[in-house]
Amino acid sequence: MKNIKIISVLLVTCFFMSVLTVQSIAVNGYSTISGVISLPGNDVAPAGGVKVLLSIGTDNNTPDNKNDDKSVTTELTIAKGRNSIAYSIQVPKSQNTKAKYSVYYTVGNGYAPFGWYTKNGTTAIKDNRTLVDLNSGDVSGIDIQLLPGKTISGRIILGDKSTKPLNDLKYT
Repeated sequence: MKNIKIISVLLVTCFFMSVLTVQSIAVNGYSTISGVISLPGNDVAPAGGVKVLLSIGTDNNTPDNKNDDKSVTTELTIAKGRNSIAYSIQVPKSQNTKAKYSVYYTVGNGYAPFGWYTKNGTTAIKDNRTLVDLNSGDVSGIDIQLLPGKTISGRIILGDKSTKPLNDLKYT
């Protein structure tokens, strides 16, 4: 009888240890990032809304180890007649504890096609972005205001036929 009690206690202990371990991994494997995405000024979304792709990711500059790079992209829609949408997204933590995450958007609808989060407002210049530390826990207040689009019209003239436009130049 004493052996059965010992075995029962061991089984119960093993069960609880395995459950607690799984919960610990689930809790520590992700962080939540939240904020608001808004249209510039007093703009409101037209019929069909404004679809925004929000991307949160890290490139830890470790070409030999892509496992520590994490990325999540979510499509959000600012509904017709609204100026903004709140978001809350779970992002996997990187194996690299020093990793920092970039937050950026892509969009159509006549707004600037992309923008990066900064503490001082949205920027179109990647080098000016503010990196976010999601490995330390949840982060809130990561607000992005879409940048207004600009229309430039005219002709592009390449003086030398051997000259090619830059790879990242987009025009239609």
